[in-house]
Amino acid sequence: MRRTRQHHHLTHHGGHGTLVAGSWRIAIEHYPRWARALAASGDFDLVCCGHTHLFQAEWLGRCLLLNPGELLGKDAPPAFALIDTADGSARQISVGERLTLDD
Repeated sequence: MRRTRQHHHLTHHGGHGTLVAGSWRIAIEHYPRWARALAASGDFDLVCCGHTHLFQAEWLGRCLLLNPGELLGKDAPPAFALIDTADGSARQISVGERLTLDD
């Protein structure tokens, strides 16, 4: 982990990680290309990625590959993803309006 000089209160945890939540083996990878490879490996039940800021949920074998979309609201309305661990479904939850930036 590292802290940025300009924003000492922010911690950068890197572009990838793994964790276990209940029985779900989860990987987090910023880039969709590498996330897809992790999902196809069979080592995880869920792989979350970002980079494009577009919601997408698809099954690759027994692994759910999920891009939750954008929370900031810069390029699309802000939203996050909610996963039902009982049936593996994912849905996007909108939480506001897209940002309007002054020029």
